[in-house]
Amino acid sequence: MSMKHAIAALAAAASLSAAAGEYTDLWWNPQESGWGANIVQQGETAFVTLFVYGPDGKPTWYVVPADRKWYRNWAVT
Repeated sequence: MSMKHAIAALAAAASLSAAAGEYTDLWWNPQESGWGANIVQQGETAFVTLFVYGPDGKPTWYVVPADRKWYRNWAVT
């Protein structure tokens, strides 16, 4: 999964309402070491962190605070 696709998936999860599901959790795939996501959802608001570790072991963190209206104006480029 590319970084663009991972960020897009996280943004989509962050935009879902609580009625659709609760997404609060730490998400990662043990088959794809070096990255993962943390989603904290409360109602229709989510706070998402995407953590990525480079080949040298240095971390990079991306942060996405989002509410349900946010995703309509967001695009992956």
